[in-house]
Amino acid sequence: MIALGNFHARATVAVVSGDLLQRVPDGDVPDRRIMKLPRYLAAATISLSAASFIVQASPVSTAKSPSCTCDHRPITQASPYHPDWTGVWVRIGSLSDPRVTRDYSEVPPSPTDETDWPPLTQAYREKYRLITKALEKGERLNDPTANCLPAGFPWMMNMPYPMEIHQTAAQVTIIAEWMSQTRRIYIGAHHPQDVDPTFFGDSVGHWRGNTLVVDTVGLRSNTTMNDSGLMHGKHTHVIERWFQSKDGVLNDELTVIDDEMLIQPWVRTFHYRREPTFRVMEYVCENNRDYAPRATITP
Repeated sequence: MIALGNFHARATVAVVSGDLLQRVPDGDVPDRRIMKLPRYLAAATISLSAASFIVQASPVSTAKSPSCTCDHRPITQASPYHPDWTGVWVRIGSLSDPRVTRDYSEVPPSPTDETDWPPLTQAYREKYRLITKALEKGERLNDPTANCLPAGFPWMMNMPYPMEIHQTAAQVTIIAEWMSQTRRIYIGAHHPQDVDPTFFGDSVGHWRGNTLVVDTVGLRSNTTMNDSGLMHGKHTHVIERWFQSKDGVLNDELTVIDDEMLIQPWVRTFHYRREPTFRVMEYVCENNRDYAPRATITP
């Protein structure tokens, strides 16, 4: 179970350093555009979700996606060789999901239960323990997204709002409504010899049958893995396996490798459902600083 940015998601993520409201029907819940302001106020009460991105380490997942009420459209093909994922998707269990199921909507574990933490090194465990205890006391975290900075990768894959995928033979582009974040995955390319650290890193991918394998390096070390202040090392390396289940669910299995932060790879998986009638709306974070509470904790 993972919770990022106060939004819960089941996921499979591993970290290795050196190389690693939907517009729901009227009357159901408020429009997500109205919900965005509380998102920043939520940064002030982050202690309720300090378990964000806290998960049980697990081996690389080979299991099928959990059962759910899914879109049973056949997997579309961009060519005779690879699936075509162009379109709008929502993370199952997110604020945008009109069909939340129990399989994807469990409450995250308490941050005080260290058995549910990622396999952190001693130094990172001590650092994270100080942050979670401060959050429990009601202190406020310096959440960079509350100051209109992007969440970055891999946190952005929590996708509280819809994302749009544009796919060509040479590139897969992921556009998130949340913070208007954009990832570009270059197919068949190689990382530059000297990668400049960025919020989303440098992502290159290749196809293995119907699975897209993505390798991301060059992530900024001053970003967090979640909204509860979980930091990562300077050489975080993330490997993703994108694949679609027979029920139409798109799965993003992340393996994070970071020997500064983790004692072993950390694997989680996000699940997305195609929503053909959805549109990605404009999300401009401009006046957040006027509403974000003053923080007392800096990761």
